[in-house]
Amino acid sequence: MKSKISIAACLALLLSLSAGCSDNDMLPEDNNTSTTEQPMQGVVRVPITIALGGSGAEEGGRGSRVAPPGTGSSGSGNSHVDDKDDGLSETKGVNAVRVVAFRRRTSEETEDFEYDPKNNILLENLVEKDIEKDDYYEGQPHKHLVATGNVSISEGYDYRIVAIAYNKDEKAPYPYYGGKLMVGANMLNLYNGTTYNDFCAKFAYYMVDENKDKENNWADYLKKEPDFLGDLFPKVHNVSCLTRRLATIPQLFFGTIHIKDDATRNPIISYTDFLPKAPEENTGKTDPSVPSLTGTLYRGMAEVEVKIKSAAQKTSALGKNTNPEWYCLLADNVLTKVGLCDYDDFNHGSEPVENTTNEADTYGTYTAVAYQKCEVVGDIITLRAYLLPTKTHLAVRVGLNAKPFAKNRRVKAKDVSFADTATGVIVVDALNDVFYLRRNHKYVFNYTSDKVDFYDEAYMINDKD
Repeated sequence: MKSKISIAACLALLLSLSAGCSDNDMLPEDNNTSTTEQPMQGVVRVPITIALGGSGAEEGGRGSRVAPPGTGSSGSGNSHVDDKDDGLSETKGVNAVRVVAFRRRTSEETEDFEYDPKNNILLENLVEKDIEKDDYYEGQPHKHLVATGNVSISEGYDYRIVAIAYNKDEKAPYPYYGGKLMVGANMLNLYNGTTYNDFCAKFAYYMVDENKDKENNWADYLKKEPDFLGDLFPKVHNVSCLTRRLATIPQLFFGTIHIKDDATRNPIISYTDFLPKAPEENTGKTDPSVPSLTGTLYRGMAEVEVKIKSAAQKTSALGKNTNPEWYCLLADNVLTKVGLCDYDDFNHGSEPVENTTNEADTYGTYTAVAYQKCEVVGDIITLRAYLLPTKTHLAVRVGLNAKPFAKNRRVKAKDVSFADTATGVIVVDALNDVFYLRRNHKYVFNYTSDKVDFYDEAYMINDKD
């Protein structure tokens, strides 16, 4: 799937611009009963088919937007596109589709829809299929991941149904958080009485205690190390720019469900839609076909990928080098809540991770959003994060095995913008080192030259400690 655009930028380097829950409990059990089981009277079981991916429902027509799965990639203007990067690969880790229904009595049209626990369905039978078209994309054949199942529609009720796709097995990337699922029971606010308009996802983040590495606390993120040999009072290193929090944000795909072949894609579905149709006046024949449900899910997140060639830190102490132990990707505006009523909700995320007040009345604003251990100096480190669309600075924190123990570096880039040919609106990708992350777009930062000093002081965020 990935069509992306490249721009010149620096992290003290050149770079190119082209995910959680706090407990281990899974979401409610799969309620998707077998198609061979007969429904109770007044209930009709309706087949549903859900496809992932596609290029529609997005502003602009630029190469940085993710392309339809299986079509290869295409760019526009002066973009530089990786032709081997197509959209199907973006969905490879997705292994679950959560279908959630909300309903109200047909006679109560002014009331909001409420969560229907009997139609909270987990589909895990995703398969690759060739598709000629989807809800928004009509063109050359392409591949999707497709899930199928059934929902139960009860007599006397209207429904609104949405679906969310994700990797149900993905766990928090940080050390000492091995059992924390990125998507768990607390991410979705599903309980009796939840209304459609209040439906949302909230992503987990964790405050780091500097005192000890233990379960659900990675103290080494703060690098509490002695200043010199035999120091009895070790202190944290270069943390005044940090919120001291670790975020776990999963990649989500989202879409609304409608009756197949409904040109209007009406999101309100009624029991009466599935009753036998009256005979035609001229022929007296009835249409034996039973309507089914369908929907196409689109990625609501922005994907950020940073590739760095790991390198030793030069230090004047005894003329030795210190080696990197791990790298973290940081962002200074991390949103943790998103509504799940409409795809446009992903443009209006909320509840940013709180800043941390330091002793000197300064504020730590950067939160970790990705992590990778450095096994061998010289290896390429890949930091990948999924973030709700927002504007943010990006940075990298490196943990080292000796003094200075930790270094922070901001990602810098040339200003990049383009004019949307459809609307004439100027859309900004990067301005004054602020990145404007948009849904279903991928931003790739490459730092692979060991000739550039990654630790150049000009690009430090904060090394006052």
